[in-house]
Amino acid sequence: MAAERSHGSWYLRLELGTGPDGRRRRVRRGGFPTRKAALEALVRLRGPAGSPLTVAEWLQRWLDNRQGAPSTVTGYADHVRRYLSPLLGHLLLAEVAVAHVEEMFQVIAREHQEAGRRLSAATLDRIRATR
Repeated sequence: MAAERSHGSWYLRLELGTGPDGRRRRVRRGGFPTRKAALEALVRLRGPAGSPLTVAEWLQRWLDNRQGAPSTVTGYADHVRRYLSPLLGHLLLAEVAVAHVEEMFQVIAREHQEAGRRLSAATLDRIRATR
C-alpha cells in the first residue's frame, strides 16, 4: 500500500514596506500544517485595519481580552508596563525574533544589577510566562 503524500508545510509572507535604510521589509514564517493555520497566523500579525501590529499594540489587545484570576491579570499588566512594552513595544509583531527577547532579558538583568535590586530566576520566569 502506497503512503499518502502530504502537502508539507505552508508559509506566509507579510510585506512591511520600506525600512529606514530604504530597503523593503518582508516577514516570512513557515511550518504551518495547513493553509488555514498559515492564514490565521497572518491575521494575528496584522491589526484590525490590516496593517502590521507593533508588540505594544498586540500586548494591549491581549491584556484587554485577558481573563483569569485578578492577581494573575494584574501581574501580566505589570510585566507589560514595566518590561515588555518599553523594551519590545516599538517592534512590529511580525519582526520579533529570539534575539530581541534575549536582549530584553539582558537589559532587565543589567538594570536590576545597576539599581542594586535582586532579580530572581522566578521573576524572569514570570516575565517569560507573560504572553
